[in-house]
Amino acid sequence: MANTTLLGFVLPTTGSLDGTWGTTINTQLTELLDSAIAGTTELTADADVILTANPLVANEARQPVILWTATGTVTRNITAPAQSKPYIVINKTGGTQSIVLRGAGPTTGVTIPANKACIVAWNGADFVAANSFVPVLSLGTALAVSSGGTGATTLTGLVKASGTSAMTAVAAPAGDVVGTTDIQTLSNKRITARVNSILTAATVTPTSDVVDQYNITALAEPATFAAPSGTPTDGQRLTIRIKDAGVAQPITWASGAGGYRGFGSGLPSTTVANKTTYVQLVYNNAATVWDAVMVSTEV
Repeated sequence: MANTTLLGFVLPTTGSLDGTWGTTINTQLTELLDSAIAGTTELTADADVILTANPLVANEARQPVILWTATGTVTRNITAPAQSKPYIVINKTGGTQSIVLRGAGPTTGVTIPANKACIVAWNGADFVAANSFVPVLSLGTALAVSSGGTGATTLTGLVKASGTSAMTAVAAPAGDVVGTTDIQTLSNKRITARVNSILTAATVTPTSDVVDQYNITALAEPATFAAPSGTPTDGQRLTIRIKDAGVAQPITWASGAGGYRGFGSGLPSTTVANKTTYVQLVYNNAATVWDAVMVSTEV
């Protein structure tokens, strides 16, 4: 049976296959066309390879994706038919080796480094790269992030150290990178306070882990301030701002572990109608209390 010269598909002659075309067309055209469009040839052995290219049957050279998964250190050659055919070549080696996709002859071909991929096409005389190399990343691959301490950040395997990649330019941030445990001095920075507000409650429980200032904006009932929730650190600041709803309200403060302790004039026992009161607290880890170091009411 005749076949096409490039991909080896069946070419039935006129009048042939009467009543029997199903098997021939399915196995020598439809199935081969499916693999030619979406198939992958995976090469697992660490050795030079000549891709099979037999017509009318499944073969390695027909499939558009060449996936190299062998593990080695020596550069290996993959030889394909010297004819018009594009390939997506993925070097997913478990080692450090490069691979070369070349035409029969052999031609020079294209060298794909370890863990890189490239689209390769036939230019009439040899296989050439149709795009720049791109990194090979699998789902779940962790990107290593490093910093030089001068604002330059490198994503290993994705972004080059120069700050550019094959896909897009990446501008390095200005200034030093702030580390989570580094001893550093910050200049020209503003830290926005974390603020939470409520209208009124009989029991008020500030949340020390997630707020820096806790506001009660319209207290309309006697209130007990319970010990702030969370796990405070020694020296942590917490500001409580209180304003009633127009009528003075009595205030009680929880004492004991995790509670409040007054200094100087002490903690306020009542609001002043229509006036704002600030209570500035500092956590004293040695005494396990929040010390009220400043209490001030609007005049």
